[in-house]
Amino acid sequence: MESTVPVSSNESNNNHNNSENKSDKTLPIMDNDSNDDNDIENTTLTQGMDDDSTLNDELTHNIDDSYKKSNPLCKALNKSIKICHNDIVTMINNETIMFSQVLKRHGVGKKNIDYGTTACVLVSDGNEVIIANVGDSRCILLEGKPTKNSLKWECKPITNDHNPMQRNDERLRVQQDGGAFEQSKELRLYPGNMKFADAKKRGLAINMTRAVGHPILSKHGLIATPELSRVELVKDHHYIFIMGSDGLFDAIPNADIFRIVKDIHGKFIKSNDKNKKFQDIVVDSLLKEAEKRWIAINSGDNISIICASITPNIMTD
Repeated sequence: MESTVPVSSNESNNNHNNSENKSDKTLPIMDNDSNDDNDIENTTLTQGMDDDSTLNDELTHNIDDSYKKSNPLCKALNKSIKICHNDIVTMINNETIMFSQVLKRHGVGKKNIDYGTTACVLVSDGNEVIIANVGDSRCILLEGKPTKNSLKWECKPITNDHNPMQRNDERLRVQQDGGAFEQSKELRLYPGNMKFADAKKRGLAINMTRAVGHPILSKHGLIATPELSRVELVKDHHYIFIMGSDGLFDAIPNADIFRIVKDIHGKFIKSNDKNKKFQDIVVDSLLKEAEKRWIAINSGDNISIICASITPNIMTD
């Protein structure tokens, strides 16, 4: 029943945006890893929360191992990301061979290439949503629960960034697998058998603990295994998933995204404008806001965004 949107990656510093509104889709966010140091101070749009809104910081959608092994959506996502990882590694290794041959002709030694991407992928069959995450892209959910006269909205984080600054469990795992960390502006993973200065010079220092690709760093604790989350869909509830690269979430915190999207939803319902798609309006608005905040600090990052509005298709006996 599920169909797949081709996986795409953002391979430049240009801004990109994507939107999707179908429920039977696999929706990917992929963002090329960056070694740039970005430092942004988040500002708040408004103070406090509305009476009909709740911002929840707890991660409550993790899936246990037995469910991952038995659920067909979980198995499909794990397999797809593994294939994607292997294909990227093969491509990078072929590039290393090709460029090394060119360099050899000019008397230059072999240069090993190492790069990769994050991945945040959502798939739904109308009864549940499974999200797979690798790296520091992110998925958050706005769930609208019907009340007598309106919707009561709750914002929930769905994925947990693979950022070594925030994940003690990930730091320990990496160190046990031969990786090391160095603190500069941020905590960076690098091969434990190298000095950090040498690793950074060769592009072998990264500010996350999981990523797709990276044939060198994947031998030093970086893994492409996704963490899976599950949302069970409830009839008559409204589900808006916002997925994005760190270029979005480093600029706009979850609470501000919640306010922006909820405000757009309210205005969209009142306008009854059939010439515009709600998802497109959300993506365009978040993109412009993120760009504005990056410009304000004279910095920037590539930005990928998907807004997925899921309608439950609950099967009853």
